[in-house]
Amino acid sequence: MPSRNQINEEIESLSSRDFERVERFIKLLKTKSNLDESSLKSLYAEAGEEDRMLAEEGMAEYSKGLKNEDEQ
Repeated sequence: MPSRNQINEEIESLSSRDFERVERFIKLLKTKSNLDESSLKSLYAEAGEEDRMLAEEGMAEYSKGLKNEDEQ
């Protein structure tokens, strides 16, 4: 199990975008016991939308990388 120091080092090395995602996840963990079913559905929908957007961005970068490889 990683120590707090190891986790803190990992957090320090995150990009701003990833840091914001971790921050939202921590907030979710802290409040999950107080959430009702409709709130959970909303959070899961938001997370799903964010994952979809990140996947689409990732595909574009992946495609660019493949094109660059082909050109070399």
